[in-house]
Order: sequence, then C-alpha cells, then structure tokens
Amino acid sequence: MTWQIWQDIDEETRLARDAIQHTISTLMTLRKTYPILAEIRLEDDPLYQHTSSDHIHWLNQHSEPMSAENWADKERHFIALTLTSADLSSYFWIVFYSSDTPISVPFPAESDALEVAYQTPGFTIKDNTLQCAYRGVFVAKR
Repeated sequence: MTWQIWQDIDEETRLARDAIQHTISTLMTLRKTYPILAEIRLEDDPLYQHTSSDHIHWLNQHSEPMSAENWADKERHFIALTLTSADLSSYFWIVFYSSDTPISVPFPAESDALEVAYQTPGFTIKDNTLQCAYRGVFVAKR
C-alpha cells in the first residue's frame, strides 16, 4: 500500500481504496480475535506435535469431504473448509468460489447457528443453504 498515491485522487478511486482498507482491517481484526485463523496447529505439522491439534476438513460444493476425484478436477470452482480449534472454542466454515455461475451449497452437517464473520458481495443464506451468486469468499463462525 505504500506505493499508492493517496492524495488528489478522484472519488471513485477514493471509494475503492476505502473499501480495500476496510476489508484489510476487518480481516486483520478477525485474525487477531481468533488465533486459529493466524496459525492452525495440525497433527502432521512437526512444529506442533507437542500440542493439541486443531481440526481441518476440506469440503466440496455438497459439503461432503473432498475426494481424490474432487482434488483432481481441473474445472473445480468451489472449495470450502471447516476449522475447529483443539479446545473447541472456535469453529469456522470458510468458502472460496471462483465462478460466476450461481450455486447453492448446503451448510456442513455440524454447522448449526452460524454467524457471518466476513463475506464478499454475492452470498446469501436461505434455509441453511449458502447461495453463491458469483465468485467470492464467505467466512462464518459458530
């Protein structure tokens, strides 16, 4: 951000820069508030083998575990994960979608009472289903 010219800019550019600053600030606050988003401790990470492991589950667009076929699909535009801290104090459902074709994604089975922590435009929730209108990122927490 330091190479940007922050003075004498037009209104559209100023609004775009304000939006970027707001997004960065929101995500940094989320990361500081929930340590699992800054440094997840996985059981196969030798650095953290002496600590309790956090849990990560990779999910496809049906909120089912990713299969080898899913991972190999070069046309895949959707991937999600759930993160649960070892002490069970934090739970996140994080969604990445890279297409402009609308899809509906059911909430993961263990994702009751989710609260939106961050989202880009284009996501709505209806009947425990995430409606993805187009590409973006969605983060919910319990």
